[in-house]
Amino acid sequence: MSSSWGRAALCALFLAGASTFTAPAGAFVWPNVPDRIKEGLESTDPAERRTAAQQIGTLPQALAKPLAVKALGDEDNEVRIAAAKVSAKLRIPGASDIVSAWLADSDARLRLAACEVIRSNPTERSVTALGRVLSDPSQDVRMAAAQAMGRSGSPDAVSLLLGHLDDNSPEVRAEVATSLGRLGDGRAVLPLVGRVQDTSAEVRRRVARALGDLRDTRALSALVRALSDANTDVRVEAALALGRIGSDEATVALAPHVQASASASQGGPPSSETSLALRQAAVRALGRIGSPRATDLLIGALETDRPDAGRTPARDALVAVGPKATKSIVTALEGSPSARTAVGLVQALAAIGDVSTAPAIVRAMQRGTVAAPSALSALATLEAEQSLPAVLELIADASPDVRRAATRAALALIDPARPDGRAVEPVRDALNDPALATEDRVVLVELLGRTGSPRASEQLLVYATSKSPSLRRASLRGLGSLAQGSAAVDEKIVTALDDELGTVRMDAAIAISRVGTSAVASKLLERLLKSAEQDRAAIGIALAGVLSRSQDGELAKTVSAAVSSAPTSARDALIEGLGRLRSDTSVSELKKLAGGPVDDRRKIAEAISAQGAKAIPLLTTLAQDPDASVRANAVWSLGAVGDRGVASVLSKLTTDPDVDVAGNSLAALGRVASREKDAALVESSACAALSDTRPYVRANALAGLMLAGAKCDVAVIGQLLSGDPSERVRISAAGLLHAIAAGPVQPATAPSPPPAAGAPTDPKKPDAKAAAPMDPVVAARRALERCASEETTFRVARRCEPGGVRTKNGASPASPMPLTVFVVPDGSTSPVARAPFALSLADGTLRLGTSDRRGVVFEALTPDGQVELAVPAALAVGSL
Repeated sequence: MSSSWGRAALCALFLAGASTFTAPAGAFVWPNVPDRIKEGLESTDPAERRTAAQQIGTLPQALAKPLAVKALGDEDNEVRIAAAKVSAKLRIPGASDIVSAWLADSDARLRLAACEVIRSNPTERSVTALGRVLSDPSQDVRMAAAQAMGRSGSPDAVSLLLGHLDDNSPEVRAEVATSLGRLGDGRAVLPLVGRVQDTSAEVRRRVARALGDLRDTRALSALVRALSDANTDVRVEAALALGRIGSDEATVALAPHVQASASASQGGPPSSETSLALRQAAVRALGRIGSPRATDLLIGALETDRPDAGRTPARDALVAVGPKATKSIVTALEGSPSARTAVGLVQALAAIGDVSTAPAIVRAMQRGTVAAPSALSALATLEAEQSLPAVLELIADASPDVRRAATRAALALIDPARPDGRAVEPVRDALNDPALATEDRVVLVELLGRTGSPRASEQLLVYATSKSPSLRRASLRGLGSLAQGSAAVDEKIVTALDDELGTVRMDAAIAISRVGTSAVASKLLERLLKSAEQDRAAIGIALAGVLSRSQDGELAKTVSAAVSSAPTSARDALIEGLGRLRSDTSVSELKKLAGGPVDDRRKIAEAISAQGAKAIPLLTTLAQDPDASVRANAVWSLGAVGDRGVASVLSKLTTDPDVDVAGNSLAALGRVASREKDAALVESSACAALSDTRPYVRANALAGLMLAGAKCDVAVIGQLLSGDPSERVRISAAGLLHAIAAGPVQPATAPSPPPAAGAPTDPKKPDAKAAAPMDPVVAARRALERCASEETTFRVARRCEPGGVRTKNGASPASPMPLTVFVVPDGSTSPVARAPFALSLADGTLRLGTSDRRGVVFEALTPDGQVELAVPAALAVGSL
């Protein structure tokens, strides 16, 4: 569970790790640029036409399409090839049908270029045309054609590809096999089985993978034989394929490869690197099969895992089995497992996230089956509140390791939003130990504050004046976590604003923002207007938080009046505080200020979202502001507070020339559609934006679709996952595909029965299984599995894996909370004003924009979870 204090502390996180970029905003297209490119394409000089064709890729798809179509018809091959690259990149509609004629050209480069265009945006006509070049004299062209057909998703491609499984080039045969697996058509099963004994090891490996992709039990016997292949890579791929098919029949065949390594770890002959690779593949396969027999084998395999490793094969496989493995895991834990196995069992339960298993972990810890630090770490991961009494018993344990693990677990189990005084006395007793190390005392003080109990305040106030800066900071963080403030708390934390250390002053400011009473508002306002500039950042945070708990209209007028006379560095703090003060007067005062300079308008568009639905009229006006940074904040805020009535405004702005505005509009549409439970509000705009040239626009389009439970063509999303140059887009595509993959699969047509025993089969001839369009859920799952095994970027591959998008069973989502971020350059300690930024939020969206005059970004309603600073949109090109 996330704490409110932890969210506020992100300020310090970004102070340490933020980067500032000063590049000019990109993506704006001057009106004369398309005309200039058009003139270049009409030049009599081929060199000018080539240059112009290359520049088409800088335009949005709508502007690029007519120019690309024109260039595709140029008489110069270099111009046509350049136009083909642009058409493939932008997925220009109609380009595939145009280049189909190139497949008969004598220039192999044109034929290759045509295959690439068709691969990016296939049509029925162009896919059929590809069948002609599967016999092309150029091996490269045949491979490109096979690849394009595999990515087309067309059932018509299957019969065309099947005739070329015996191509004389092993590279082509391998690509044909891969494409047949991608297409997912059962007609390819028996022909592929016939190639399991191909003379090329790479072909055999690709065939095994394809059979796994097809998930047909008719391939089981062939894949079991492939487990004995002479080539290690083939054996590994066969094991993984058996896992993807998911039949428990394969468990018996996989078991020896798991048990052999277990025997080696227990004193048997040492395992070779080859057998270890096969063992890991077999373990992963058992995790996918997930049957009771497979689960028992995985539990036994935990003995060969290293509990201290970040990721372990057997444990990860148990996690992949998911909640259905918990009963077997708990049964094993209640038996007599070895110490290593016991650690793996509790780690697996924690990673699966079923809080109902916490009592079993507690019992195992109390019996000594599993070491207390490991059990406590698992309980902390589970965030199982019911285990708190058992954890608190160990806070004063004789072992320092156990004490520290218990304290960390208690920190994870107690939510300051729900005061819980059970920890107060145990923590007080532990703090009374004079031999306690300072670092341990600091953590206990934080835990004391985290209880949120008024009974904790007395001791916290004592530490607020400690000589140790770390104890002062811990005390202030604890005071800021109390359920409510008081005059005594006000006095201590306001005094701490004068501390000699800036970190202590910032902790004091955050504490005031959390629990300061209305009595300190006037003092803070006076200090903000008169204090030294370096102190205004902390005071501004404190004041805004205090004002957020007020509904005093007169106070709103006082704050508004102070804006005009305030120093530049204080204006944004005042506007933010006014926006957070819940009063009709605040809204009317902000409306008056909205006629001021652009910096004021930008901050108003950000801060007023704290007013909820009352902010919609002013935000709708600000969404039409001539300044892009104002529009970007306004549309983002509309996403937080708007209803279906703002959808038309947001939809229009999804094509805004400014990348921040367009990207924020798509995320906002997704949030509105999610609240309104109407996917249609975002679907059209977001699906169209998937072809936008700007990576963050594509990423937020995918995130918006995911939030709303909407979807576009799964094939298009799969293409983004497998081929988009932006890592951010691929991560977002994986998130959306996970959401689609979680849906129910439509009932499938029963497969044709296998041939009678002894009946002759022709491996070149497709079997009688009828072709049918792939279910979107199945297509999404297969795209994710291909990504998990083929993606070279760790973050993307991890996102594609089972559990890459996961929430804890039984956990309720936390309410959105305010967040303040300082945008600070690496190597500096000062935030930078008006700096472009991008915030990656836990719901998958990116907030894009410009920091205020203090270098601050305020987020009124931050989704629960991790927040990261990303590269600003103006620089998000290529692989970012």
